[in-house]
Amino acid sequence: MDLQRACRSHQARRVLAEKQQQRLDRSASVIQRGVRQFLHGVREQRGAAAEVIQGGFRARRIGRNVRQEVEHHRRHFLPFALVEQALGYIDGSRPLYRLPVALSGKTRVYFPPDIEPPIVLKESGRPQNRQRVAQMWSVRELCEFLGLQHLVIPKAQVRGRFIVEERLPLRGEDYKRQLGLYLAHLDQFTPVAEEMAVLSCYMSFGDMNGETVRCHHFGEELIGRLDNFPLYIDHSEEPPRFRLGLIDLEDCLRTHSLSRDHNGGIRSLLSLFPYHLERMLFAIWRRGFGAERFMEELAEHSNNVKGAFQRVYGNHLDFLRENKITSANPIDLVPLAPEKRDSFIAYIEKKLRYEQRYGFCSKDRFGPDFKSNLERFITGGVSQAIEIVFGFIRKGRQIELETAYGDRQLQEYELPALRTVRIDLASRHGVFRKMAVLSTRYFRSKASEIDAMSVNMVWWIVEGLVKVGVFNDCGSINYQQS
Repeated sequence: MDLQRACRSHQARRVLAEKQQQRLDRSASVIQRGVRQFLHGVREQRGAAAEVIQGGFRARRIGRNVRQEVEHHRRHFLPFALVEQALGYIDGSRPLYRLPVALSGKTRVYFPPDIEPPIVLKESGRPQNRQRVAQMWSVRELCEFLGLQHLVIPKAQVRGRFIVEERLPLRGEDYKRQLGLYLAHLDQFTPVAEEMAVLSCYMSFGDMNGETVRCHHFGEELIGRLDNFPLYIDHSEEPPRFRLGLIDLEDCLRTHSLSRDHNGGIRSLLSLFPYHLERMLFAIWRRGFGAERFMEELAEHSNNVKGAFQRVYGNHLDFLRENKITSANPIDLVPLAPEKRDSFIAYIEKKLRYEQRYGFCSKDRFGPDFKSNLERFITGGVSQAIEIVFGFIRKGRQIELETAYGDRQLQEYELPALRTVRIDLASRHGVFRKMAVLSTRYFRSKASEIDAMSVNMVWWIVEGLVKVGVFNDCGSINYQQS
C-alpha cells in the first residue's frame, strides 16, 4: 500500500516537473523570439540611422567639393565676364592688329585698351597655352604652401590659341624703369628678394639670368630678365605693397635635387637683386638650405651686377643731375653747346668721307661731284639733320609721357626710363624717310643708295651727340640716353 502510494507520488512529481519544463521552454522561446525581434528592430533602426548619417556625409562631401571647386576657380581662373569681353579679339570678329603690343618677349602679347579691369592676350598657341596655365597653377599653389605673399601670379584662362590673363598694375615694361624702381626702394623690396630666394630652392627659372638669355636691351650686361620678373607697387592696398609679378613661367621647373646647396638659384637671382645677397642667404638658411661655401664667388658676382646697374642706370641718372634735368622739365633736350658743335660736325664729316672712300659711297655711287655736295651738306644740311633726330626724340618722349605717366608727377628714378631713346623705333616715326628727303637735296644717286645713306646718317648723328655729351651712352647704340 505504501509502495503504491509512493509510486503515484513520484509519478505526480514527474508530471509536474515536465509541465514546469514545458512552461520554461515556452518562456525561453518567447524570450528568444523577443530578443530576435528586438535585435531586428535595432538593426533596422541602425540601418536607417546609418543611411541618414551616410547621406549627411555625402551631402557634406558634395558641398565641400563644390566649395573647393569654387575656391579653386576663384584662385586660379580669370572671371568669365572678362573673358567674354575678349572673345571678339580671339575669334577674329575684332582686329588684333590695332591693339598695342609688347615690344619684347618671344610670345606675341596684346593689350586691349577697352576692357576693364585690364587684361592681356598672349598668343601662345596650342598646346603650349594649356601647359603654361597649368604651370601657373602649380607655382601659385607652391607659393601659397610656402607662405610667399609678395610674389604674384596673374589669373588666367585658355581660349583658343590664346591665354587671357589679368594685367598686373605695371607702369610699362622698360628695363630702366624697373632698375630705377628697385634702386629707389631697396628696403621695401627686401621681402620680395627673400621670397624669391626661398622659391628658387624649389623651382629653377631658365629665363631669369641675363647671362643665360642674352639681354637684347644692353648687350652682354649682367642684368636679369626684368620683363619676365617685373617689380611693381600695388596701390590697391593701404599701405601700398611692393611685389614681383611672375608673368612668364614657361621655362620654370620643379627642383627635385636632394642637395641643400642652392648656389645656382642665388647666383641667378643676383641679376635681379644684387644688393640683397646677405638677406637672400639668410632667408634660405632659415628654410634649411644654404650656399655659404660659395660666398666669395657670389659676392664677386654681386659686385659685377652692381657695376652693370651703375653703367646702365646710375651713370644716366648722374648725367641728368649734372645737366639739371628734373621732373619739372622731363622732356627737355640737353642743348648742343656752340663750343661742341664744331667737334660734332667734324665727326659727321669724318664718317661721310670714310664711307665715300671705303663704304657704300665708294666707286662713284654718288657721282664725281660727291665732295662738293658733301661740303654743301655740312654747311647747310647737318643742322636740319640734327633737328630731324631731335624732333623724333621730342615726339617719342611726349608720347611716352602721356601714355605711361598721364597727369601724375614723375619721380626722379623714372627720368632715365623716359629719356632713354629707342633708335630702332625711328622707322615707325618716319625719321629715315625724312632724312632721305633731306639727303636728296644734296646728293644724287639711286633711291636705294639714298635710303642706305639716310639710315646710317641717323645712327651717326646719335653717335656724334654721345661723343659731344648731348646723349649719355648706355653701352648699346640701339638704346641711347639723353
